[in-house]
Amino acid sequence: MALLFTVLLVLLSLSIFSVYVNFEKVKTRYHEIEPNLDNYSAGEILSLSFEKARVALLHKDIDDYKLKLNILQSKIKILKSRSSLVDSFYYNKDFLNHIEVLEKQFDNLRRLTLEHENDSSKYKILLNYMDDMDITVVKLIEIIYKIQISNFTEVKEIINKNANSAQVFSIFSVFLGFVMILISIADVIYLRELLRRKNIFISTIYHELATSMQTICISSDILVNEISEKDLKEEAQRIIYHSNKITEQTREILDYSRFELGILKSHKSLFSVSDLISEVCQSFSVINDNLFLVKKTNCNVKVNMDKYKVYRIIMNLLDNANKNTRKGNIRLMLKVSNNLLIIKVSDNGSGFCKNDLDGLFKAFNQGVKQNTRQGLGLGLTIVKAYTKLLKGMIRAKSEISKGSSFSIFLPLDSDKK
Repeated sequence: MALLFTVLLVLLSLSIFSVYVNFEKVKTRYHEIEPNLDNYSAGEILSLSFEKARVALLHKDIDDYKLKLNILQSKIKILKSRSSLVDSFYYNKDFLNHIEVLEKQFDNLRRLTLEHENDSSKYKILLNYMDDMDITVVKLIEIIYKIQISNFTEVKEIINKNANSAQVFSIFSVFLGFVMILISIADVIYLRELLRRKNIFISTIYHELATSMQTICISSDILVNEISEKDLKEEAQRIIYHSNKITEQTREILDYSRFELGILKSHKSLFSVSDLISEVCQSFSVINDNLFLVKKTNCNVKVNMDKYKVYRIIMNLLDNANKNTRKGNIRLMLKVSNNLLIIKVSDNGSGFCKNDLDGLFKAFNQGVKQNTRQGLGLGLTIVKAYTKLLKGMIRAKSEISKGSSFSIFLPLDSDKK
């Protein structure tokens, strides 16, 4: 499913890119056309200026004729300058040839005007020459028409081609988007159903095991209190220990389930930090010939927090250190400072690579090394979840073969006593 979604996403991206490319082609061609759109009007104005100069000659108004002649010259230069570039919309060799012919004819007309300025027949001579020039002007206008039709036909074809392509790719993009939405909705429904079934299963396990564990605990208490034989009492103590351990594990499973569903809540109560440390020391049992060391600073205070979750954070960190250390030291440090409850658990055990740090807090991770894999693999996941719920932060340091340390910083309420 993930591969299909990735393929569809790639196709959608390519389709959108194709739409962009097609519209970009039209945009580029328009920018090529736009600066020269008035070339045709410039050609019309040139023709008009030519006719006005001829009319002035017919009226024998030499001053007006010279003025119109200057205007005609400027229009020829404008049209030539706008059409001489290779990428010009109206660039055409035949067009440029006729512009050059018209320029030469204009120069001759200017020369004839000066030569026959005082000649009585000057008007006839100039009008006859302008009749010859008129052929060139008309031919120039015809060429402009052809260029205009040719270029606009080209633009029309480009627009139609790219518009059709863009339409196809747009429809395809919408279709792909719709398919991806359906796939996403199906995935969400499927995952929610899996999550619902899993959490029903976990809740069932919890209630079934909790009932059994409660029975075991009660029976063990009876054995401890009523049987005097030393061996039987030791066995009963083991039953109690493991019963309590299983009870805590099932509770962790339930809390992990609640955390995944986003319904994990904090239940605050006022308690003594020193009393919490005592409970931890009574509950924690070292293994692997380790030595347990405790240091507390400014802990003779009461804080308003979720005692159980703080307790589980400490116990889970200690259990994690315990299983990864052999014949070493496990240190627990608690400190109340700057409106923070600081918990630090360190060891000189196997340690872990920094690259494995993120993986340590993932669910069902049961240790970095094969020989240290114990429990459900939820210990550090629960630590992270509880710390986040209590609005705290975690810092972890480690070096392979030298040990690890985890520091938890939990903010205290203002009603700390």
